[in-house]
This record gives sequence, C-alpha cells and structure tokens, in this order.
Amino acid sequence: MPASRPGGPAVTTTDADTSPGTSPDTALDFADRADFEDADRGLVAGPANAKITAADGRVVWDFDATAFLRGDCPDTAHPSLWRQSQLCARAGLYEVTE
Repeated sequence: MPASRPGGPAVTTTDADTSPGTSPDTALDFADRADFEDADRGLVAGPANAKITAADGRVVWDFDATAFLRGDCPDTAHPSLWRQSQLCARAGLYEVTE
C-alpha cells in the first residue's frame, strides 16, 4: 500500500525496504508507552497556535508539519525512527524544575 509523504507523491515499499538487514530490532517493545509518558511529564500547555510567525508574517515554525507522525508507522519508515520522531514532535511549555 502506498504511503503518503509530506510534500511529495505516495511511495511504495520495495524488497530493499523490507529486507532482513533493514528490519527493526525485535527486542524493542513498541507497545511500551513509558517514553511518551516521560515526554509529556511537566507539560503545562501546548502551543496556542499551530504556526509561529516572524514580525514580517513569515511562518518560521509550523507544528502541523509533523501531524503525519500521529498516524501509524508506514512500511517505508523504520519503526524506531518513526517513534523517535513522534517523541521529538512534542511541543509546548514544560515545567522542568520546581
């Protein structure tokens, strides 16, 4: 099944994408959500706007650009990299010390 790619056409997997040398480490427990709980610890508030603009109106950061990561990992992406990207895409104001 073709996977959508931000800013580009859908892509399909090839044998090179799914060969044993590129398979995810089976020792990783992708059902363990502790990393996501840790990433959300101390979150005070999420972004008020989906886009941050400069004084001249240019968009300098667009939180919606990573919205595609909210879905399941496509066959064309490594599950570990997808998970790490989901964690890095978290945004907001965090309390880091009391």
